[in-house]
Amino acid sequence: NLGGAEPGLTVEAYPDILATREIRLTLLRDTFAIPSEGATLPLMDYVLRPTPIGYVVNAPRRWLRQLRGVPDGQGGGDAVLTRPQQAALGLLGGLTRVTTNEETGLMTLGMTTRDPYLSAALVERSLGLLADRVRTIRTQKARDTLAFVNERFDQAEREYRGAQSRLAAFDARNRAIQTASLRAQRDRLQQDLSFKREYYNELRTEVTRAELELQRSEPVITVIEKPVVVLRPSGPSRRRSVLASLVLGLVLGVGLALGREVVGGVSTED
Repeated sequence: NLGGAEPGLTVEAYPDILATREIRLTLLRDTFAIPSEGATLPLMDYVLRPTPIGYVVNAPRRWLRQLRGVPDGQGGGDAVLTRPQQAALGLLGGLTRVTTNEETGLMTLGMTTRDPYLSAALVERSLGLLADRVRTIRTQKARDTLAFVNERFDQAEREYRGAQSRLAAFDARNRAIQTASLRAQRDRLQQDLSFKREYYNELRTEVTRAELELQRSEPVITVIEKPVVVLRPSGPSRRRSVLASLVLGLVLGVGLALGREVVGGVSTED
């Protein structure tokens, strides 16, 4: 549950935030336990693991780059992406499914991998990253205001304590004020202390107001249904794939055999 539409950050924006490079790179750098692999791997290594078909398809391209002396690229943080990072981002985008309902304010997030435990872990981690990112965006102005007021408050507190110390030191040196100049000096110190006390109290009130504003701006993302490990794969089963391949192979074999007979018959008549 996205908590309803808000000005400047509506329900339509949440899938876009979830698809940002910052969140996806963080997800790719995280480490997950993958029971089907029998190991704990960074998601980047899992999505980029080589397959026989991928190796055959990408081998010529890789050899051509080596012959031309084209480097794979060096990562410069999040500003410059390497080719593996770009490939991983694209693959991760293909694994993610997001749907939203503008009327109810609900968003559904799904992940499709070969391991059900990994899929559930990716959904849970993605929701946490989304909540953190939305919180940062929504509360940035309030945080900046609070930081500014806190800085001024610390300065006002130091000045207030200093004014107290100066007045106390003056009273300690002059227990019996007899001259007009000493009375005038003490009045100035007292006025300075009163001014700094008033300023200090005002800023303390501003700090409390800024803290309340920060709490009010905190977004609320409620998880209606937590991710669970599915019992059966959502994709086609291997048994159906094997049977379909056998049937297709049989049909193609029969078709080729009939075609060869027809071609052979025509050649014999000629």
